[in-house]
Amino acid sequence: MTGQIRQVEVDGASIRRGDVLTIGERPFVVLDHASLGDGEFGITFVTGESLSVRKATAMTALRTDVPGMRSRTFWVSRLPAHAHALPTKGEIVAQVVVGCALVVAIGLAVVAR
Repeated sequence: MTGQIRQVEVDGASIRRGDVLTIGERPFVVLDHASLGDGEFGITFVTGESLSVRKATAMTALRTDVPGMRSRTFWVSRLPAHAHALPTKGEIVAQVVVGCALVVAIGLAVVAR
């Protein structure tokens, strides 16, 4: 029992986990998607790359529905459980501050020698 692969028109809101988007002749399997606010959606791919699209952005995706399964896609069983976590703004600021402090400390140590 194999699923049937079909091409579907999707937008930022209707894309599903496991859909395959072709970007620049390269296939990307959707791992996760989430609303970013103001009608924007973030799509995370299995490769760790991400894409931000508007709700009205029309795309063509490949989707496979395996008989006997709910309306989940064929690739979902082969995907990792969670998307790669993106750092928050606070975490990014903290990392920049620590990095700058480290550079200053190393600079002072070199000057003090």
